[in-house]
Amino acid sequence: MIFDILYALGLWFLAFILTVFSVNAVVAISRRFHEQKVLSGVVMQAGFVMYSLLVARFLAGGIEVIGKASFPPMKLLEALAVSSVFVLALYGVSQKMLREEKYEPPFAPRNILELAALAFIAGPLGEEILFRGLLEGYMLTRNVDARVAVALPAVLFSLIHWIPFKDAPSKHRALILFFALVLGVVAGYYRAVTGSITVAVAVHAMFNTSQIDYILKRRAS
Repeated sequence: MIFDILYALGLWFLAFILTVFSVNAVVAISRRFHEQKVLSGVVMQAGFVMYSLLVARFLAGGIEVIGKASFPPMKLLEALAVSSVFVLALYGVSQKMLREEKYEPPFAPRNILELAALAFIAGPLGEEILFRGLLEGYMLTRNVDARVAVALPAVLFSLIHWIPFKDAPSKHRALILFFALVLGVVAGYYRAVTGSITVAVAVHAMFNTSQIDYILKRRAS
């Protein structure tokens, strides 16, 4: 089992680092464009999808490890309901804890449509295919303990959020990492029990509705 876990982490790292190289190359070429933030985000998520599928196809036994592209109706509704409860709870906590903090991520696009597209389409699709598809999916196909297969991508998904938010205020950063961890556990659980990557994507998009308040403030500014 240890070998399968290490191999899964290697697959994940390969897809991740290839995406980082691609983003850096595109940004270097396109440095003069105003849309650099949006372009970086789109290329990042597209890279997660493309390289995860390629790695799965050639190194993980086939793209089937990513998961089924299906929406089991009852499980989907259950997943969205559970996600909404967590979103409301975590949103309430963040509003109390961050009431006095004014922080705006420097990488967030100014255009509301671009921001919404990244938050509700590109981000959930790319990140879920990488974390719950390639990483978790491979471990599930190798009969790694389901608890490990869910927990490891969730922890890694949370820790990765340190990179873009390393300069955020400490309370803000801590909440983001915790929020990402909860998202990862919920999405990972439903990926495991349904075998569907699309349910995980839907859960991720539902969690990102916590950003609606931020999006509306952007629209008003």
